[in-house]
Amino acid sequence: MKSTNNQSQWVKILLALLLLVLLGFLYSKLPPGFPELLKNGVLLTLFAALVLYLAKAFPDSAGKLILNASNPPKYMLIAGLSKDTRKDQGTDVKFQDFHIGRGKTRENSNAVYYMWADNFQKSQINASIIGNEIPYLQILFKNSFESWPCNIAIIPFDFQALENNPFKRYLVFEAQVLDLSQEIDSYIDYLCKSEGVSGLDELKISKLDKIGVSVRVVDGNLQHWYYSLSTRRRRQFEITEKKRWKKCYVNLTNLTKETKNNWKLFGSDGNHLSRSKRPDFSIISLVVLEFGRYSDVGTLQGGIGAIGIRNIRLTDEQPNPKEDLFLN
Repeated sequence: MKSTNNQSQWVKILLALLLLVLLGFLYSKLPPGFPELLKNGVLLTLFAALVLYLAKAFPDSAGKLILNASNPPKYMLIAGLSKDTRKDQGTDVKFQDFHIGRGKTRENSNAVYYMWADNFQKSQINASIIGNEIPYLQILFKNSFESWPCNIAIIPFDFQALENNPFKRYLVFEAQVLDLSQEIDSYIDYLCKSEGVSGLDELKISKLDKIGVSVRVVDGNLQHWYYSLSTRRRRQFEITEKKRWKKCYVNLTNLTKETKNNWKLFGSDGNHLSRSKRPDFSIISLVVLEFGRYSDVGTLQGGIGAIGIRNIRLTDEQPNPKEDLFLN
């Protein structure tokens, strides 16, 4: 059967070549005085006939090649992401562990896609990777009191979108408020001197001992989805620990009655025009974390803080209600 299919393919290829030769011959026989516009029309018509033949002759091969070349997976539109997805079979699957490789293999050579701050309101954010054995992302941010929250987008390990199959219910990361009092005070002094900000005491009062974190997940269709109670009330983790890491669980399931409204489409980034009603978390392209002063009204508020993030992963492990934070 396979041999017969191969022979059929070769016959189709031979016919396509003969058709191409025939079209070229017919085009060459057009009279010298033939109008140039009509000549171009004939050429386009002959070319269209060839394309239609190829589409019908090779619906499962040439057609797919043309489709894939013109319409790559949407997650590939994120700079640097590979066409190949990463798929792990374990119950606990790494998204990003912040182990950076800059050697010969350059495995996982970067972990941050972008950092965003409301520059109109003079908000600021910076980040650096700290540690070797269990590295973490150290983030220092300043949200002005009327600004949109600072946020940072994390790239999947080794620039490969993560295939969530078998489907893991939870996205998990670990967070800790960092004791960077000296760095924050120096930062405030710098702001006062460089920007002419008045009210040093007011800025110092804005130092955050508790930090709110909200989550956006970018699916394989390049759509940003944020975890929410309603259109404008975003669910937040309240991070208070300074001496130990706190696990934060986000429920990725969205097909059950109790969770179907938890995810809202973020309309200011990514592929927001397709207007899908539900996210497709079978592929995770980016994880975006937003920071600010925790608020139970759903909007992260202004302030200056430092937070550590590490070990972002997918898991079926159930959160411990006494120890972990979870948005369900």
